[in-house]
Amino acid sequence: MLPNGMQLFKPTWKTTWIKTTEELESSIEWMMAEEKLGVDTETAGWQVGNETLCLVQVGMPTRREVLLIDPLTIPDLAPMLPVLEESGPLKIAHNGSFEKKQFERYKLPYKNTADTFFMAKELRADLPGHSLRACCREILGFDLSKAEQTSDWFQRPLTFSQTEYAVSDAEVAVYLYDALKDFEDLLYFDPELEMEELMGILRAARDEHYALTRAVAKELALCLAKQERLKSCIKERLEAGEPAYEGVFGEAKMNQSRKFEINPAKLREVFPEFAEDLIRETVEKKALLEALEARGFSKKRMDEVNEVVGFTNRLSIKLSDSE
Repeated sequence: MLPNGMQLFKPTWKTTWIKTTEELESSIEWMMAEEKLGVDTETAGWQVGNETLCLVQVGMPTRREVLLIDPLTIPDLAPMLPVLEESGPLKIAHNGSFEKKQFERYKLPYKNTADTFFMAKELRADLPGHSLRACCREILGFDLSKAEQTSDWFQRPLTFSQTEYAVSDAEVAVYLYDALKDFEDLLYFDPELEMEELMGILRAARDEHYALTRAVAKELALCLAKQERLKSCIKERLEAGEPAYEGVFGEAKMNQSRKFEINPAKLREVFPEFAEDLIRETVEKKALLEALEARGFSKKRMDEVNEVVGFTNRLSIKLSDSE
């Protein structure tokens, strides 16, 4: 059951399969004639560490057409180079780092791009989530099926449901970009304005924000604080050894990421010609404070061993009260 009678998206653009090098070469002219393209890819084998690019979807809004380019029958995607270069059309994808990775497999660039995931995070930080499905629901007003996301994209022929899914993402990417771009245009101000004018606009925006949220400010603060406390509680439970959660409300787990630091001895061994120019003695401020406290010294004694080594610019803004 979809919320509030929301409709499930059904693609409306024409679908064209590109299965040979000749067909791909012929389609480049179509893509290059577009100002922007919706781009998506599907892979198989990522679950077992043997990822294979199985499909490239390119949505062309002027032609109202989605090309389904088949890398399983086209050994080299090099003809796409003009499209993927900086001088090519704007490429739109949701979380486009995934697409970039796929094209890099073919030693192809992925430049002149727009990522609707990061656009949505910046422009609509209020949303409960920024997945493509969440953005479609909250920004475009329709739901997007993800039932085929992890299906077997290596199989041929694809099922009707897989094809519809693939076409949908390329078409929807363009709609989402247009909606976010319209929203972004509402934020425009002339960056060359005098400082006083910029500060005036900033204060007016602050006042408008407060006016809009004043009636629910307390409830909003409670919701945000409660979320943070719940996250802290869940983190503590997981760190204490409680099993990860995966269920109807989503998932919660602890991920470990490796921390790296340069080994000075190895640096001297591998790059003796410039190692000494880079190696510096350092003392962590926190460790020094703890050592002073443990030995009964005042924290102010740290000033005796401090040296100014540079400066960091930090913006400080204090808006005056409204009249």
